Amino acid sequence: MDDREYNISGASRKVAFLGIMSSLSLVFGYFESLLPPIAFMPPGAKLGLGNILTMLTGRYIGLPGAIFVTLVKSGFVFLTRGVTAGLMSLAGGVVSCIVTTLLLRKSVVFGCTGIGMAGGLSHNLGQLAVAAALTSAGTFYYLPALLVFGCAAGAATGFALYYIDRAAGRFFNGEAIYDR
Repeated sequence: MDDREYNISGASRKVAFLGIMSSLSLVFGYFESLLPPIAFMPPGAKLGLGNILTMLTGRYIGLPGAIFVTLVKSGFVFLTRGVTAGLMSLAGGVVSCIVTTLLLRKSVVFGCTGIGMAGGLSHNLGQLAVAAALTSAGTFYYLPALLVFGCAAGAATGFALYYIDRAAGRFFNGEAIYDR
């Protein structure tokens, strides 16, 4: 593994970073739950602002840190919206973490927007798999709408990641994704 992947030095800095990312993901998730439904989208479709934080965590801490933030965020969903929503959040979040963290290693090839789109798509597919397992295979009728929305929302979160990473990269070590 490349040393640049784990460029936050010291255990206490990593713990502080994970605490900040976890708390921000809860705030973003709560804020998103207050937004009205998006017209012409499947029920429950959200922008996925918390995914920006898990991608940033995957970039600076790695996959274990990103999974930790996802577990905290999903635990909050379990407590506030119930078991079904919690399971869907967990499945989508873990799949998205794995995909985005692996693609962040090849950021020059995929770019932040492409990584965000892949994260949005994989998140929706993970959620759809849980929905199909809990209900019926009829939930796959949502797939075309989820693919379109996953690409759009993922592009938006990837775009945000690009600018947030530029600021965070300068803060941590003077290097952002596209500065390499």
